[in-house]
Amino acid sequence: MSLSRTQIVNWLTRCGDIFSTESEYLTGLDREIGDADHGLNMNRGFSKVVEKLPAIADKDIGFILKNTGMTLLSSVGGASGPLFVPSLSAPHRRPRHGKA
Repeated sequence: MSLSRTQIVNWLTRCGDIFSTESEYLTGLDREIGDADHGLNMNRGFSKVVEKLPAIADKDIGFILKNTGMTLLSSVGGASGPLFVPSLSAPHRRPRHGKA
């Protein structure tokens, strides 16, 4: 299965919409087990991601994902930002065509 650049951009935009809509809900869940900032942090981070998307939407998928990870790292507090970087940056580092 492969994804197109358009699908990635649409997915990230949709993530931004969902984190915006569900920010209070996620913060409420975090209130039960943490410091009640997860929804706020994720909303802030994905708002920054969505803000940057128009300027990078024509780049390759690896660049878009790496940029997204770095944006989340710099704008999401707590442990969540650093957790996203490896998962979003990994496709950028993978060897192409089976070459190591």
